[in-house]
Amino acid sequence: MPPVGVGANLALLDGAELAQAVIDHSTIDEALDAYESVMLPRATDNAKTAQQMLATLRPDTDSDDAAFPDSLWPANPLPDARPDHTN
Repeated sequence: MPPVGVGANLALLDGAELAQAVIDHSTIDEALDAYESVMLPRATDNAKTAQQMLATLRPDTDSDDAAFPDSLWPANPLPDARPDHTN
């Protein structure tokens, strides 16, 4: 998955749910079937979100639409956070 803010959280959730499925079922095949019945739909939803994010950040090259249109950025540069020191 591209970095859209859910990768590490999904990995932790997947690991926890897989472990629980192994504990709750008598065979690995049963555990995997139970785990995948929950994980695959969630992964599909997150993959669609990631695909939309990539399409937003990387528009096709034939488009004149910028990934970050000027309306999203201030017209003037941000002020320098460091104050000028005068002696």
